[in-house]
Amino acid sequence: MTAILDMNPTLLDARTPTKQTALILAAQRNLYWMTVLLADRGADVNLIDNANKTALMYRYIDISFLTVYATHGLNPDLIWPGTGGMSILVQYCAFTASVSGYGAYAIIILNHTNPKLNILDSNGYTPLYSAVKSGHIEVVRGFIRKGVDLNC
Repeated sequence: MTAILDMNPTLLDARTPTKQTALILAAQRNLYWMTVLLADRGADVNLIDNANKTALMYRYIDISFLTVYATHGLNPDLIWPGTGGMSILVQYCAFTASVSGYGAYAIIILNHTNPKLNILDSNGYTPLYSAVKSGHIEVVRGFIRKGVDLNC
């Protein structure tokens, strides 16, 4: 794989007819080693396929994949399809309300990216509101450390 990418680096973000990249295909197939290899070589983790999904959206429940994406340029402000306008960060904060453990996902995003902290989703909620509503104190602390506007 590395020899092929060395010979033709444009393959890194090449697209299938459905606009899927090698990184998206690796996520769909749960190929963590390939995800790391592609991300380390500069694959764009924010590219969207015809289903309006990034690689993260195919493997969102796996914290190891999220960490790779977050440390390789994840845009936490991308809108998650089918959520009524929630960004990736807001979606992870909202998940903490119903699924324990997702607070750690929001912390990874906060620690490795620079999200817009005071944006509103289609319901008028900020990521901080979603974290408070879910009762996840560490995520709230993460927002405060990042400088969220507490009056927003």
